[in-house]
Amino acid sequence: MSAVGGTRLGQPGTQVNLLPGAPALPESLTGRSWIVADAGSGEVLAAHNAHWRLPPASTMKMLFADTVLPTLPKDQVHKVTEEEMSDVGQGSSLVGVKEDYEYSVHDLWLGVFLRSGNDAVHVLSAMNGGIEKTVKDMQAHAEELQALDTHVVSPDGYDAPEQVSSAYDLTLIARSGLQKQDFKEYCGTVSAQFPGSQEAGKARDSFEIQNTNRLMTGAGGLAPYKGIAGGEERQHHDGRLHLHRRGPARRQDAAGHGDEPELRRPELRLRGDRRPPRLGLRGGGQGEAGG
Repeated sequence: MSAVGGTRLGQPGTQVNLLPGAPALPESLTGRSWIVADAGSGEVLAAHNAHWRLPPASTMKMLFADTVLPTLPKDQVHKVTEEEMSDVGQGSSLVGVKEDYEYSVHDLWLGVFLRSGNDAVHVLSAMNGGIEKTVKDMQAHAEELQALDTHVVSPDGYDAPEQVSSAYDLTLIARSGLQKQDFKEYCGTVSAQFPGSQEAGKARDSFEIQNTNRLMTGAGGLAPYKGIAGGEERQHHDGRLHLHRRGPARRQDAAGHGDEPELRRPELRLRGDRRPPRLGLRGGGQGEAGG
């Protein structure tokens, strides 16, 4: 496995440096690969097979959003074509985008973040210049972030040969996304109205969509956990990574898009490393930056 982030994170199995008095990790954890990290500082509190290259499924949408979100104005309106919908994979998660109807970029991002809609991803990819260009853009951004375990084949994460990522890379990508105000707001949206059908002479219908994160919605009998909203405290993605945010400094970005966190390279490291690597384990010895 890769040694980006230090040699400890490149080792198989669980890597953790427990502080005095901290309880041992549960023995019943079943995830094949995971990281618990502080989204603000990049400290890794614990990790398990952090660099295993596995099919990312819909967690790849984090990289899609982090790459494409800054490029399209939220109020831009687009009429969906049959061609844009033709290559959505069978059995995909969908929000309900229909061809020959118009949607704003904002509507489509709600479909991506709340319902993991592959249909919305494909339309936004078309608006970004097409699937091929979007995949290239995503791969370039992954390399810029030093997410070197990641190989992008489809922008929506639909299973494809050789499409892989790792818990380490997904953590880098999530931290980068959480530095963007729009990304955080979409993550923190519990429910929204999504455009539906329209009859001639009548106002367009809409229907409610809910976030698939049950810790936000309380679905399935779970008590909602307020700390998840917007990634301001905690953000969770498909059991693969868990981030804690402490609130970075704020600034006005160069494009004038509003109050943004101070952008820093989204490095991760194990807390306690004497020489901090890009993303490293807490409490370990001297890390190796790698990559």
